Amino acid sequence: MTTSIAQHSSNRGDSLNSIERTVSGIEWKNTFNLMIPIFKGGEKKKFMVEIAVDATDANVRFFLDSPDLYDLQAAVLETVLAEEVEYFKEWGCSVVTIS
Repeated sequence: MTTSIAQHSSNRGDSLNSIERTVSGIEWKNTFNLMIPIFKGGEKKKFMVEIAVDATDANVRFFLDSPDLYDLQAAVLETVLAEEVEYFKEWGCSVVTIS
C-alpha cells in the first residue's frame, strides 16, 4: 500500500489537504460467479460478484460487491409480490395495496 499526501495553502487563506492510498502488488481474479437463492428458500440464481478493496488508515479492507445482485433482488421481489397479489385476488380481494 502506497500513501501520497499533498498539502497546499495560499496567502488568501485557501488550503487543500489530500491523501491518496494505492493498493498494488495483488495479482488475482477479482470477480467470480455465485449461485445461491436471492431470498431464503427461493430459487437459486447465478450472478457476478466482485472482490473490492478499500484502503483505510494503515489497513486494507476487502468486501464483496454485486450490482447484478441488486437488479436480481428487485426482479425477484417484484415477481413474488405479483404472485401474492394474484393469490389474494382469487379470494375476492378487490384492492391490494403494496407499501
